[in-house]
Amino acid sequence: MPHETSLKFDPDGQAKPYPGNTVISFIREDRFAVYRLAKEVSQRFRSSGLANCYAFLPYESFHVTVLKLCREIDRGTPRWPALLPPDASFAEVDRYLQSAFERTTQPGPIMMRAYACEDCNIRLEPAAESDARRIALYREQLAQAAGLRHEDHDHYSFHLTFSYRLAALDAQQEATAQRISGEYTDFLRREEIVFEMTEPVFAIFNDMLHYDTDLRTRSKT
Repeated sequence: MPHETSLKFDPDGQAKPYPGNTVISFIREDRFAVYRLAKEVSQRFRSSGLANCYAFLPYESFHVTVLKLCREIDRGTPRWPALLPPDASFAEVDRYLQSAFERTTQPGPIMMRAYACEDCNIRLEPAAESDARRIALYREQLAQAAGLRHEDHDHYSFHLTFSYRLAALDAQQEATAQRISGEYTDFLRREEIVFEMTEPVFAIFNDMLHYDTDLRTRSKT
C-alpha cells in the first residue's frame, strides 16, 4: 500500500482517523459533467474485478483541492502553522486557519478543464491563462494569510479524487487499470469538459470520507 494511503485507510479499505483541514471547491452535483464522469469511472473500476484493490470515496465527498492546509500528523513539522504552538488543539488550528481563509478575498469565477483520467482521479488544469493566474494569486494570498506554504505549492497538480489504491497491482490488474483509464483519457481528448469551480470553502475532515464546513463536527478523538 502506498505510504500516503496507509495513513488514511486500513488494508481492507476502512477509513482511518485522519484529522485535517483544507480549502476546496465541492464538485458533487450532476450538473457538473466532470462529476458525472468521476462517478462513471468509479463505477467502472468497482465492476472491473479490481474493486478490492481500491478504497472508493463517497460521491458527496468529491471536490477539487484549492489549497492544502494542515493535518494532525503535521504537528511538530514545518507543515504546522508557524504562529501556533505545537501543542495547540486541532480545534484551535481549525479556528485559526478558518480566520485566515475568511480574511482572503474570494478569487471570482475559475474555469477548469479535465484533461486525463488515472485509476484514482481525474486530472485537471486551469482552462485558460487567466484562470491559471487567478487561482495562483488566490493560492498565494491564502498561503500568506495562513502562514503555510507547502513544498509543492508552486507545482501543485489539480485533480478530483474518487478512490485510493490499497495495494500494488499485478501485471494483469495493472493492464486492466491502464485500459480503463486510457479509454476515459481518450474520451477527454475527444469531448472537452470545462467547468466553473464552485466558490472555495474552508472545510475540515476527520477522515477521507467526509468534508464539512461546520467546525462543530470536529472529532474529539
